[in-house]
Amino acid sequence: MKAGLTALIIAMIKIKEANALPQGTLRLLVTAGEESTQHGSKYLRENG
Repeated sequence: MKAGLTALIIAMIKIKEANALPQGTLRLLVTAGEESTQHGSKYLRENG
């Protein structure tokens, strides 16, 4: 999934550079271990 994450990050940088988001906040949330243990998602669900 590294290539997919890289594409998302580059797209977000381009949006920021182009001022294509007139209002609001653009955020990227990435978790680890989703293919095996899902610890990242579990932590976010429990702790927000």
